[in-house]
Amino acid sequence: MLFIYLLVQPKVDISGASNLIVEGNSVNLTCKVVAGRPEPRITWLKNNTLQGQSLSLFFSEITKEDEGRYTCRAENAAGFSTKDIDISVKGVFVKLTTVL
Repeated sequence: MLFIYLLVQPKVDISGASNLIVEGNSVNLTCKVVAGRPEPRITWLKNNTLQGQSLSLFFSEITKEDEGRYTCRAENAAGFSTKDIDISVKGVFVKLTTVL
């Protein structure tokens, strides 16, 4: 009996971020594996610094300090693939009124 095992280079996509991210809101970035055999290992980077090794990166209350370029990197025996997303956080403005 002959077994053929194909290696497939990973391909990834990122979901979960919108164009309008407001400070204090929760954000969940998800790295979706579109292709890859064997199952790729996922790594999240922010501005090339390691942030985690899971499919999702969750911010319970995102802040301006969380802004930056996030990269999902998938790697297996066939190679690697990366996908970037730039996160920009809008501040919350409060209008103060004076009562006389």
